[in-house]
Amino acid sequence: MELLSLKTGLQLACERNLLNLEIETDGTDIIRLLDGDTCSIYSNLITECRSLLKKLENPPIQHNFREGNKVAHFLATQGSKQANNSPLSLLEQPPNAFLKIVHDDKIGSTKSRLVSSTVFTNLVELGNSFVPCNLNVNITVAASTDEPNGILALCNRIS
Repeated sequence: MELLSLKTGLQLACERNLLNLEIETDGTDIIRLLDGDTCSIYSNLITECRSLLKKLENPPIQHNFREGNKVAHFLATQGSKQANNSPLSLLEQPPNAFLKIVHDDKIGSTKSRLVSSTVFTNLVELGNSFVPCNLNVNITVAASTDEPNGILALCNRIS
């Protein structure tokens, strides 16, 4: 589902000649599929996404936790509730239901998140620019930073 959404978004960006994009996803599998060999059941879709990315001058695709962009998550959730044959809807203004989410995103509200060391390692392998604090401990904690849009710094903390 998310791979199809990425393709639709990339097609829209191409149609509107939107360049200088930064793409964020909470789906680490999407990043791995796009970066890896195309020998999966999604190979046609992956090839289409790669072609669209090339037309858009290969914008970076980065992982961000769902909490890092609540606006996009809300829109994706609303879109998934629509029938598959519904036409694409472009919103000129945000729906009233999530004006608070838009406001919180604008002011850079952040949220802490507990993650395992395995998740931490996977995210670092994907090129995330997290800040490790203490490396000789068992639990990895995602601590809020003062950065906008919920960017998280992963820090190890003694339990």
